[in-house]
Amino acid sequence: MNPPRLAPRALRGRTLADLGQLLVLRQQLNSIVSPDQRAINLLIENLTAVQRLQLVSHGYFDINGGKSGKRYRIWFRTLQNVEEFDADGRRVCIWCFHPSTAVPLGDVLLAQKIALELFEPCAIKIARKHLAFASHVAPLPPPISRATPLALMPRAANSARWA
Repeated sequence: MNPPRLAPRALRGRTLADLGQLLVLRQQLNSIVSPDQRAINLLIENLTAVQRLQLVSHGYFDINGGKSGKRYRIWFRTLQNVEEFDADGRRVCIWCFHPSTAVPLGDVLLAQKIALELFEPCAIKIARKHLAFASHVAPLPPPISRATPLALMPRAANSARWA
């Protein structure tokens, strides 16, 4: 039998009316946060600790394809942001797939991550493949030298820094 869970200290002794007011306040605070920031927060919540560190440090995170086990790197940018690597770590190609309408970038990256992990063959089937960016054609981009937490960067700086 599990021991009873105690309410957080901030909620102890509160009435239902107080809790209702707290929920309304929380909803109001959430509405202040921009859609772009909420999307980034959702993305970060769905990354592993290693992926979060990669994203903050380098502007990308690595995943493994759910069907093939191939390694993909998803960059924090809008177009041509998914790299595929071979077993030796060389870039094979760049994939581009994204929604046709305006969606916050964090939501796009999370959708790409989920698509490659759960529906890899379908995602690859609809993606556009760019071979001109393979390792034998162009070198890998250099790592970003200075890491700034994404949550602290203004929206314009996000797109300029990782583009």
